[in-house]
Amino acid sequence: MPLNVMCMPNLPAFERLQALGVKRISMGNFLFEGMYGQFAHVLQNVKRKGNFNAVFEPC
Repeated sequence: MPLNVMCMPNLPAFERLQALGVKRISMGNFLFEGMYGQFAHVLQNVKRKGNFNAVFEPC
């Protein structure tokens, strides 16, 4: 059976996981939550600053 793991902070590098037999790394909803948090931050800055500059600032 293939070995699957969930992405977590401080997870070893992909190369190490592959050497350990990991076949798949699941991200669950962590990626979506991170993107949504950044999206909310940008929208707050747009509202607070009264312009759209935050939309074009690098992350």
